[in-house]
Amino acid sequence: SKFKNYNGQAQFNGTLSLTPKQLFGNGTADFSNAKLDARLIKFKSNVFDSDTANFSLKTEDISTLAFATDNVKAHIDFTKRVGEFKSNGKGSIVKFPVNQYICFMDNFKWYMDNSEIELGSDKKTAQQSDLDLEGPEFISVHPKQDSLRFQSPAARYDLKKYIITARDVKYLNVADARIYPDSGLVVIKKEAVMQTFNNAKIVANAVTKYHNLYKCTVNVTARKNYFGSGSYDYVDEAKNKLTFYFSNINVDTTYQTYAETNIPDTSKFKLSPMFDYKGKVKLKASNQFLVFDGSVRIKHECNGI
Repeated sequence: SKFKNYNGQAQFNGTLSLTPKQLFGNGTADFSNAKLDARLIKFKSNVFDSDTANFSLKTEDISTLAFATDNVKAHIDFTKRVGEFKSNGKGSIVKFPVNQYICFMDNFKWYMDNSEIELGSDKKTAQQSDLDLEGPEFISVHPKQDSLRFQSPAARYDLKKYIITARDVKYLNVADARIYPDSGLVVIKKEAVMQTFNNAKIVANAVTKYHNLYKCTVNVTARKNYFGSGSYDYVDEAKNKLTFYFSNINVDTTYQTYAETNIPDTSKFKLSPMFDYKGKVKLKASNQFLVFDGSVRIKHECNGI
């Protein structure tokens, strides 16, 4: 039979050792849909601690794991109803099986009654870019997403809805582009579905940075695939800025960003002060200039023409 403790809030299965100073355990503690495995657990009146433990949380229907990590220092407080965990080493691998994501985490807090986990990092990490990225890297393990990834210094995991909400994400590298999410939020749902970005920015490509699109609606489906739509500023030879909307932003078979749209006659779009234009516009990330395929009308004062 299992040893029940903390007024029935937890139960322990394993070996117990009682000394005049402390009650120790070697085994598994089960509590609030959670399981903690450790060779040494120190039991106190309202808390228990372990310097090295494996921790996991089950889904509401107890059918599968929702959250799991190994090699962490654990502190469980039944008065505050909070669990605090710190990685032993350079960061523990945290698994989100329902979401099909993993990350390398320094520390996190589990709020038992709210069914939430707050994830954070103690140190900064950097990628090869013009910006230093901060926080642990979240990586998709979905077989069709080719290890889609991003970094976030702080995130929340909702254990009721199984949603990861990552904050302060500076950008995502997708295909050849760099996507800047609005408000720095990246939301991951079940089965690695990334919530649509609204009002995002796209720089294409990440190396040449020839093209900037903004007020974009973007769906990221894999590390090398995304699609959406957004606004673009065209600057003519007289430095006039004209804005139009790319209705189709996508990635070609070589994983290069392209965009297409059609400019109607009613838009009053001008290639330059002397040339009106209507027709197709195409953007290719590796090409500094847009391609226009349509009709041009010269502006003039010749009544006979």
